[in-house]
Amino acid sequence: MQGFRIVNLIMQSAYLAGHALFIVMLYRKRQPTPVWRWFFLAAIAMWLWVSGRFMESIVYLFFPTNNDAYVFAANFQYIGNTTATVCYVIWIFHLSGHDRLASSLLLKVFLFSCPVVICTLVFTNQWHRLFYTKLIMGERVGHGPLFIPCVIWTYLILLTGYITSVRYVLHTER
Repeated sequence: MQGFRIVNLIMQSAYLAGHALFIVMLYRKRQPTPVWRWFFLAAIAMWLWVSGRFMESIVYLFFPTNNDAYVFAANFQYIGNTTATVCYVIWIFHLSGHDRLASSLLLKVFLFSCPVVICTLVFTNQWHRLFYTKLIMGERVGHGPLFIPCVIWTYLILLTGYITSVRYVLHTER
């Protein structure tokens, strides 16, 4: 198991370095379009997500008894992956020609409330903290009662983006 964690840490390090260069390249070639802006924001959120995984691997390998650091790293992942999901969906809406929908303030508030609610639940939920601290010791403890509906909400947002992108590809044949 340790070997897997070390290989995982090395791969995450390479990804973080390469993706950081990709973000710099995107920033240097920026364009004033919503498609470009949301793709750039999704790239940053993906980097945050993997950096949370990277921190989690470091804690697991070098500080296995530091439960607070492990919980912080896990929470960092939630910020990255839920925000990346929302940025991806808005980017797909702009890319597929649904600019009016993607520019809707009401839709953005609804979509971005998902990461806010999930991260708030994660940061303030003692059951979630217990889940990660017990996970180190090998026990299985469930998340809080509102966590699963919020995760389903995130997956529905992601599924909407996938369906929109597939419809766009089938419709335009590009």
